[in-house]
Amino acid sequence: MLALGTPVVERLCDVGYQFCLVDPEGDYEPLDGAVTLGDARRAPGFDEVLHLLKNPTESAVINMLGIPL
Repeated sequence: MLALGTPVVERLCDVGYQFCLVDPEGDYEPLDGAVTLGDARRAPGFDEVLHLLKNPTESAVINMLGIPL
């Protein structure tokens, strides 16, 4: 199930804006137009996020499910 903010984020993709979305529950994992970093088994790495965002044509969804509470 996609989150309520999905239309806003999809519009950002459509107009070519770069974004970095912090996703604490994995709601945005299937988002077209963005690279998802991290999953339920693996936390996203700080360096991999920075490396991805150096390219202004890439957007990121930072999936936080792999970070223990």
